[in-house]
Amino acid sequence: MSDIPKGVLDGIDALIDHHLLAGEQFDSFRHHQKRSYNALCKNPPESFDGAELIAAMVQRIEENLARRPDRAPSPENWKIRSAAEPQAIGPAAKNESDELLLERAIVQRWPQDWTHQMPVASGLFGSRTDKRRLVDLVYDLKLGHFDLIELKLQSDTPLYAAMEILGYGLVYLASRQNKANNLGYDNALLPLLRASHITLCVLAPEAYYADCNMEWLEQAINCGLGSFDKRELRMRFRFEKFSFTWKHNGQAADLPQPLIRARVYQ
Repeated sequence: MSDIPKGVLDGIDALIDHHLLAGEQFDSFRHHQKRSYNALCKNPPESFDGAELIAAMVQRIEENLARRPDRAPSPENWKIRSAAEPQAIGPAAKNESDELLLERAIVQRWPQDWTHQMPVASGLFGSRTDKRRLVDLVYDLKLGHFDLIELKLQSDTPLYAAMEILGYGLVYLASRQNKANNLGYDNALLPLLRASHITLCVLAPEAYYADCNMEWLEQAINCGLGSFDKRELRMRFRFEKFSFTWKHNGQAADLPQPLIRARVYQ
């Protein structure tokens, strides 16, 4: 059917561009571009409303889900894999990126607290659609509090990374609320969908944030997420940094103990 969306986040990029890059000076700019990030760091948009953007994103995600094919989601979506599952922390392939190698090392070092490469929308629109929609890292703080983390070393920009994890966070919200009433997740089997606190994080080396002026974006996103607070769930966003150096082909033993994640903006 031609009216079936191309995926759960179909149309979201255009919404982000419309809200973040308004005005003739941003004609043909897109939020994934480095020039957009540089421009917004230098001149934060005074008219940007995080609540309006997030409301528009939520509406679009719910509209996409309401029009999806009649098929079951992947049972791997939002699943916290056990450390006993070999595929959760198995050996790395030779062609894996440094970011993926770091993710795997973190899970190998602390398998009881971390998982990685968590699918968020696999199987919703087709057998191959949205298979690459993955949360890089999930940290279990226990007592119903989880961090969903977009990990970056050098790729992309803090702006793009923030929009990526925000999109996944809003897919999480739609998955949990199931307003389209066609997802069929069993929350009893998925502790993440019963969380009381979710923190969306961009985690990167300190150098990744050089000349980064994105505090306004963090504040705007949190303003928007606050409008969705419920007694059973509180969701927030933050930029985080780490100070250790991750070398190519590093190992789990190279990670510092403890793994310190600091907020970029206090």
